[in-house]
Amino acid sequence: MKAALLRRARPLLPLLLVAGGWAAFVQLTRPALDMLDAARARREAVERIATRPALPPVRLAAPGQYLSVPDQAAADRALRERLREAATRAGVLIERLEERRGPDGGSAMARAHILLSGPEAAMLRFITAVEGGRPAIRFGEWRMERAREAAPAIRFEGQAIAIWQAAE
Repeated sequence: MKAALLRRARPLLPLLLVAGGWAAFVQLTRPALDMLDAARARREAVERIATRPALPPVRLAAPGQYLSVPDQAAADRALRERLREAATRAGVLIERLEERRGPDGGSAMARAHILLSGPEAAMLRFITAVEGGRPAIRFGEWRMERAREAAPAIRFEGQAIAIWQAAE
């Protein structure tokens, strides 16, 4: 009985071997085909992103709140000039005014270090004029102290920061 069954199954044996081989091939290649599909999907997503129109430039501040100058050096000069003008109008003495670069060497921020001395009322006028005016200038780090024991003058030292944007 077994021999008769084997004789009848013998013509199907190559077909069974081919089907088994095909099943093994599919199982072995399925992960590679899945990775290929995922790679194609990622490529299509990147192509869709690449064909989008460019985003408009982002303004860091409202018009009038930033220095409109051609480059970083001009922004640093404009900030120092605004500080000089405000100090002169307020009646305080500039002991030191120097350019400071940011940690990245160049950015959309102009920085300056300033050391002033003068009467308290004049110093308050200077700070109010600088921080309340346009373009926006802020003192990121600062300290204020009495100039000498007997003198009514005070000293102000701070890091002035202003945003700049290339003039259009």
